[in-house]
Amino acid sequence: MEKRQETEINVIEFLFVLLRRWWIIFLAAVFCGSVMFAYTKFMVTPMFRSTAKLYVLPTSENEQPNAADAQMALSFTKDFQTIAVGRNVLEGVISNLDLKMSYEGLSSMVSSSSSEDSRIITISVSHKNPASAQMIADAICEEAEKVLFSTVEADLVNVSEKANLPTSPYTPNMTKNVFIGAFGGIAITCVILFIIFMVDDKIKTPTDIENHLGMSTLGIIPSRKGEGPEESVAAKQNKK
Repeated sequence: MEKRQETEINVIEFLFVLLRRWWIIFLAAVFCGSVMFAYTKFMVTPMFRSTAKLYVLPTSENEQPNAADAQMALSFTKDFQTIAVGRNVLEGVISNLDLKMSYEGLSSMVSSSSSEDSRIITISVSHKNPASAQMIADAICEEAEKVLFSTVEADLVNVSEKANLPTSPYTPNMTKNVFIGAFGGIAITCVILFIIFMVDDKIKTPTDIENHLGMSTLGIIPSRKGEGPEESVAAKQNKK
């Protein structure tokens, strides 16, 4: 019967390897974090986001909306949200602002949202220029009012909040990217050290002798570093 040799992973010994190589792990984290910092700083274009809001509710100069009107507006909100960022509205914005982009290009910059029990439609525009993001968001709301009025033949949508002028980019997130880079450097270094640890078959301890050779050790002869047999004999003669 052939013996099957199993490789056991000594977790404690590997942890000591990591502790001895802490400076390598630290340098890898600093290097990868610095690379991500440089990439984010010089290679990634900052994007600004401007947000405007539409309010879905019938308005009348003579009377206030009642509960039935509010419930009807709530049922229309999701449909109006889809129309507000649809092809008719966005192509109208492209024409009005004379934008040098296609419908698909503008659509990729625009997003909309509304909560389940709210009549507020939020229109967000992402652009590398903050002023352009604000201008496009306002233009979408204005065009959406016109398109929705012509669609349902009723004034159900109004601009409740003009688009803001963003003062700082929402992406990229420098702190997050540097953290990801540093963590990636630590992980890669630990994996490399683990592979080196696993393929290292040098005999270092009595346990290694038993695992590799199948022999038991009777004892251990201690030695002092830097002192060979000749040096030991000379030291003893000098003492005499």
